[in-house]
Amino acid sequence: MEMINRKRGLLITIFVMILVFLTTVALYILSPVFDKDYSAQMYDLSNSWHIGEDVSGPPVRFYTMKQDEVFTMTTNTHFLPQSENAATLLLVTDSCMVQVYCYDTLLYTACKKEYEEGLLVPNMTHLISVPIDYQGQPLTVVLTAARNGAKIDTTGFCFGDIESIARSFTQRRGFAILFACFLIGFGSIMILLQLLIKRSLSESTSYIFQGLLLLNLGFFVSQYNHLSHFMLRDDIFNTYFLYIHLILIPYLLYSVMVANQNLTKSKVNNTLLALDITVAVIVSILNSTGAIHINELTGIICLFVGLHMLITLIHLIIVNSRSKRNKKMFSYVDLGNQSVYFGLCVLIISCILELAVWRFGISRRVIPASDVRGCFVMVGVLIMAACIIISYFYHCVAIQKDEAISSALKGLAYVDKLTELSNRTYCARVMESLNKDKRPCIIISLDLDGLKRINDVEGHQKGDLYITGFARLMREVFADELLVGRMGGDEFIIVLAGEDSIYCQSLMSALDDACRANKDGFAYKYSYGTAKSSELPEYNTHSQYMLADQRMYVMKEQHHKITARGKEAAHE
Repeated sequence: MEMINRKRGLLITIFVMILVFLTTVALYILSPVFDKDYSAQMYDLSNSWHIGEDVSGPPVRFYTMKQDEVFTMTTNTHFLPQSENAATLLLVTDSCMVQVYCYDTLLYTACKKEYEEGLLVPNMTHLISVPIDYQGQPLTVVLTAARNGAKIDTTGFCFGDIESIARSFTQRRGFAILFACFLIGFGSIMILLQLLIKRSLSESTSYIFQGLLLLNLGFFVSQYNHLSHFMLRDDIFNTYFLYIHLILIPYLLYSVMVANQNLTKSKVNNTLLALDITVAVIVSILNSTGAIHINELTGIICLFVGLHMLITLIHLIIVNSRSKRNKKMFSYVDLGNQSVYFGLCVLIISCILELAVWRFGISRRVIPASDVRGCFVMVGVLIMAACIIISYFYHCVAIQKDEAISSALKGLAYVDKLTELSNRTYCARVMESLNKDKRPCIIISLDLDGLKRINDVEGHQKGDLYITGFARLMREVFADELLVGRMGGDEFIIVLAGEDSIYCQSLMSALDDACRANKDGFAYKYSYGTAKSSELPEYNTHSQYMLADQRMYVMKEQHHKITARGKEAAHE
């Protein structure tokens, strides 16, 4: 496995991460250029709501309620644009029964049955139709909290025709939509590729878990940004899955680290995993019996998930600092793992910050007019995805390097050093493979004439040149055949696919022509014999080669007799 300098690997990693980050920032900055302005068809109501039944009350942006508390807020419609299509009001609520009035007329009711029967009241998006003569009339929203901690956040509330609202909503969440789709697509491709390639169990497991982590984060981003609420329109399903994907994050983080084999299982993490499972089971039981609903346990869920990720982060930093403290050289696989660990650290920190912002409303206390939903987690996931891409890049480089080394080692093991033809060991492997598959073939046993005379008269160095020159001609003539090898000394073997005698004879004629046309000073002569698979009663490549070898010796004997008669005639 090839090793590289730590500093060089770190610089390459940082450079690739900067490229990925700058590309994403550029796309994010340029995306509004293509947006269409829908301000003429709709109006943003985020800062237009007032507490009470008329617009004289104080403005409201964010409000947290206690169980069964009733909260009323009102906005006037005299400033709203005239809608060409059916006028629609968009609201987003968390665990609230909703009633909307235009003066004393009830326009809309949601979750009344669930609230009265003590069932789960989910997080919801509401699209509420408004009468044609709405202008100048106040719209009043009455919210009743189904649990402690139920929230109303007027960020994103808007008014207009339904088409403009849908397109505006998509534009505002455009980056989140693209990002969620990228994570889901990239994660799915990673899993599919590893299932198809199946290079090794450890590598496949590692990248499958990384793909599952990206897939899970993609679904979490879509649900956290109300995208799935708006598209699927199944609020109970989306509420459950938001928390399920949240709980799965630390499991998958831990699985990625264990699968990368640089982090062993620990009692602390195993204990936290057991507690997470226990909490999930208890929540499921309580929710199914109606004793308590999942929305009421968001604090406990966030606490366990945040604690688990924090301990995992500390464990990750300690383990890696110990194992890499004195290491100067890294393999490409090591660099890939380090990239993933860095991404995991950033992701864990970003998720902890996002949990704090989401659960405790820190951003609203620091910057009341802000809406940083998903910002921290999307930055963390972006860096995590970039690190996985870098890791996959290093993984592919490592595969290429290993294959190059494997090919070189295979060459040393199976290539004859002198002639660069296949050696006897490789010839035996090919013959065994043919024997197993019972493929029809022609085997040619070939012996180079005159080698002993050249070695005795002109020396072994000249004899080696004689062999290598003839081997070069064989490589040129038999380049596309199943096997061209040296069995040892001046003995060679050629294996042709099929049993075409005419084709075999044409190749031998081509070898004759190449020997006559060569300009290296040698007059190459050889003897050969051929044998077909069908000539034997049973398929056996060893017996077939022996038959070809016998026929070669018959030709060689004839050549010896011709040479002997030539010497006698010359002597007379």
